[in-house]
Amino acid sequence: MRHSLNEIEVLLRKAATGAGYPYGVAEDIGQAGAWLCAQGQDGVAACLAGIDTGPDAPPPTLRNTGTLSFVDAHIAHCGPSAFDFLLSNDTAGEVRLANADAPLLLVGLAGAAAEAWETDFALQYSHGCTVRVGPSGLDMSAPPPVAGIDVILTRTEKIDAPSDRKSPSDGIDVDEVLWAKALALAARTYVPASEASRARGAGAGEIDND
Repeated sequence: MRHSLNEIEVLLRKAATGAGYPYGVAEDIGQAGAWLCAQGQDGVAACLAGIDTGPDAPPPTLRNTGTLSFVDAHIAHCGPSAFDFLLSNDTAGEVRLANADAPLLLVGLAGAAAEAWETDFALQYSHGCTVRVGPSGLDMSAPPPVAGIDVILTRTEKIDAPSDRKSPSDGIDVDEVLWAKALALAARTYVPASEASRARGAGAGEIDND
């Protein structure tokens, strides 16, 4: 089953919203999934793995050294906060995420942030994999990391290279089972059909574009 990057991003955003995440976080997750797909990674699987356990997670610990630490890091929950910390704090050193549940999603979040802010991020995983992400794409030194791994995230120098992310003209292959799972989560955001819901404006109007 093939879908455009825009379709993937929109559905993953809706799926994250249906899983209970705030809209802003869900938007980050959708962008991360689409970015991963554009780099040849399974962004749909990465996002679903991240949102599967819900939005609750332990709070981070901020150390005096400029390090933000997450224990049992739930990436869909704490990943956006990690990048906010690095992007908004000139004295920020690094973010440490222990026992990350969806480490590939963290790569996608880095990619989306790198495009938006024209900067680079480096991710050092405890199994030895080093990932460098920037507006121009992805450089991964080993196979994608797996759940339960530790990672150190840092921001590196700003670069001027333009993004080479392009949506393939014939779309991206997505596993049908994963797509159905994302659709099921997205369906939680829909208003049940009833006379009352229609009276309040739900559903289509007299023309398809309403």
